Amino acid sequence: RERTMERTHIGESREFEETEWTEEAACAGHPTNVFFVDVGQSSNIPTAKAICRSCPVQKPCLDYALRQKEEFGIWGGATPAERENILRLRALGMRHVTDLTRG
Repeated sequence: RERTMERTHIGESREFEETEWTEEAACAGHPTNVFFVDVGQSSNIPTAKAICRSCPVQKPCLDYALRQKEEFGIWGGATPAERENILRLRALGMRHVTDLTRG
């Protein structure tokens, strides 16, 4: 598998293992600042979520972010707070919870 650098937050980057789903991601042609906004700014969140809703790999993307416990950015249509809520509900036994990302 190919390794690539991915921007995780303003000024930060890390290496992650690229998976097949990333090749089909609708976000691939968009600037990263649409998905990684500065703390306290939410103006791009509706745009990012709209892109994610049309994405054929939204679920694998969200699953990846949940597994990696991504702290920043919109992944699979979910904000960091939404992903935290999904993980919290899953920890309470609600394994089917994934769709808290409307908006």
